[in-house]
Amino acid sequence: MPATTKPYANFPLEKIEAVKRLAREGFSVREICRRVGTHHHNVRPIVAELDASKELPTHCPCGQLRGVGHRNLVCAVSTARKTGYPKRRASQLGWPKIKDIYRRIDAGQSNRSIALETGISLTAVNRHSKAWMKKRERPFPPCRCGRPARHPGGCIVNSPSLIGINKRQQIKDWVARGFSAAQMVRSSRKAASIHTILKYATPLWEKMAVDGTFCGCGERRGHRGVCIATWESDLRIRGPQPMPREEQDRILNALLNGDSIITVRRNVPTSEKRAYRVLRAMSPAERHRRACIVYRRIRDDDGAVHGRNLFEKVQAAVPAGIVSSVRDEVVSELSLAVLQGDLTLDQIRAHAKKYVGRAFQSWASGFGPKSLDEALGDDGSRTLGDFVGDSTGSLSVDEIEIGGRE
Repeated sequence: MPATTKPYANFPLEKIEAVKRLAREGFSVREICRRVGTHHHNVRPIVAELDASKELPTHCPCGQLRGVGHRNLVCAVSTARKTGYPKRRASQLGWPKIKDIYRRIDAGQSNRSIALETGISLTAVNRHSKAWMKKRERPFPPCRCGRPARHPGGCIVNSPSLIGINKRQQIKDWVARGFSAAQMVRSSRKAASIHTILKYATPLWEKMAVDGTFCGCGERRGHRGVCIATWESDLRIRGPQPMPREEQDRILNALLNGDSIITVRRNVPTSEKRAYRVLRAMSPAERHRRACIVYRRIRDDDGAVHGRNLFEKVQAAVPAGIVSSVRDEVVSELSLAVLQGDLTLDQIRAHAKKYVGRAFQSWASGFGPKSLDEALGDDGSRTLGDFVGDSTGSLSVDEIEIGGRE
């Protein structure tokens, strides 16, 4: 019969001797595997042979009895730090590094990117990320892709998907033909998202700008916002009519100066809708700058004017002998004008008469006294005076116009 091949026949001889030496010292199979750097399939047959020949000690080097009873107990020798055999332990990060991880998590950075930029292992970043998610008082807002915050797997917004060579060549053709990103998404029948399209089209547009090829409006190809050059093109989805760049700059400078929408409309000149469009497109830093200027402008010598104090001062300047609904409307208009910076507290009384007259005219035109000779209905056969003392007036109630509508 052929000789039986041992399971560890291909195991190096020096490692076999190391395993036997550690086994005779009383170390466990797991500790021997960790120290020698091999698999337990190579260690267990050697230890079994030594155990069969009764070469193994009955007690562990820590003093406890070897066998089943020692498997559930912590071995002081195996867990102790030994020279030449360092035990792998989880890295202990200092508070500055942990705080930096928390800051990056709040900024919306993924765990993998945090690990790449900081040099910390991904396992440690994941551990501190889970701990920070539990410590936060407020939950994270949803991801920009619509899934829950810090969801597992790739994000289509933060990590646009890869596409094949044919699709990339198709994007190059679309860029050469002057397609926008939205047109590319529609042409691809939404097979690729807008973020994936921008991932491959933006470098091409930047290269075209370096070569001197720009959009018909003068900006870089693929620029944001409405394009003046393509707004009148055929089959284009209509949006708000674009504004010239000079008009946008004038409106933005006026808003950053603290001017209200009414003042901007009067000074630029432009429409309120365009001024509101520029206002909504302002960055958070620009909005903060405008708010600071407006707040400083509406302050009194004694301090800030706001809330009930401002409302009471405006209400005292408006005559009390007019209709309550008209008076409330005038007070609201004057308060808004003061908050927007169009008026100061000293100018309220002078402008109150103008606002009262304007509001009373609009109120009287809709709800004020009517002439008894005013014709009613489409044919004009009856007047308002015909209903005075007329019991048959209710028969023509369908012909009466209430509030200016039929």
